[in-house]
Order: sequence, then C-alpha cells, then structure tokens
Amino acid sequence: MNKTNLFILSGIAMILVGVVMLFSKNIGISTSKIVLPLLLLLSGFTTFKFALVNEQNKTASIFHKIQGGLFIVFSALVIFVPDSLKSFLLYFTYFCLCYGLIEIMFSFAMLSSKVAIKKNMVMYRFISGFVNAIGAIVLLLTVLSNEFLGLQAAGILTIVGGVSSVLFAQKVSALASALRY
Repeated sequence: MNKTNLFILSGIAMILVGVVMLFSKNIGISTSKIVLPLLLLLSGFTTFKFALVNEQNKTASIFHKIQGGLFIVFSALVIFVPDSLKSFLLYFTYFCLCYGLIEIMFSFAMLSSKVAIKKNMVMYRFISGFVNAIGAIVLLLTVLSNEFLGLQAAGILTIVGGVSSVLFAQKVSALASALRY
C-alpha cells in the first residue's frame, strides 16, 4: 500500500464517521454507537501507521502520531464515557477543539523548524486547524441549544475534516512524486 494511501484511508474513515452522524437517526443509535468508535479507531490506527512509515520529517511524524493517538483515545472514550447524546456531543466538541489546536501547533512547529518546507502545505494545515477550532465553538453553541442539530453540525464538521485529510494526503503524494523526478 502506498504510504499516503494510509492517510487517505484515515480521511475516508472520518468522512464515514460524519455520514454515520448525519444519518444516525436512520441507521439507529445502537448501530451508530458501535460503528462510530470502530471508524474512529480505524482512522487513528491508519494515521499512526502513516506516521511510522513516514519518519523522514520528524516534526510531521510526531504530529501524526499524536493525531493518531488522539483518535484512538477518543474512540475508547466514546465507547465508555458518554451516557447521553449531549454528553457525546460535548466530548466530540472537545475532541474537535483539541484536533484544531494540534493542527495549529503543528503549523507553528513546522514554520520554526529547520526543515525545508512548502509554505502552502503548512498554511493548509493552519487553516484546517482554525476551521476545526472555530467549528468546535460553533458546535458547542449548537449542542447547547439543540442536540439533534448539534449532531448534524458534528457530522458536517467531521466530513469537512475527513475531506481535508484526503486532500492533504493527495498534496503530499503529488509533492513526493515531484521530488522523485
């Protein structure tokens, strides 16, 4: 499997998490409670594996290990802790905020590192971090007013994050291909 395909698989798993959230009423809450953590776990493991096979840039590898670990911990948390939809959504809000802040911190770490970087790649991650952080705040406000609307907002935010990961993986793949020639 191509190295970036692992990150693409992670993004696809996140897109599916968002789709499950959007259609959880139709799929069934009991099914969603099983499928969501499994997809989050898949996303975490594939992100972590991506970090292990792409250790040429230490800062990026560490970031992706943290990101994968965050998904794995969150998937375990989702299984055992929330006792209501509101509780789940509040944990999800916290997860989105942490994810966004990690993206922002990674961007700053890359800008301050001595490694040659593509500024547009860093800006892409920086923007992704802000979208997640601001999305978490919007999600919190939505959850506090209407839980089912909050679930829809969480689904959309997750799909955006998954699409962002897939697009980023494709940019990394294109950059790697250009460097080989």
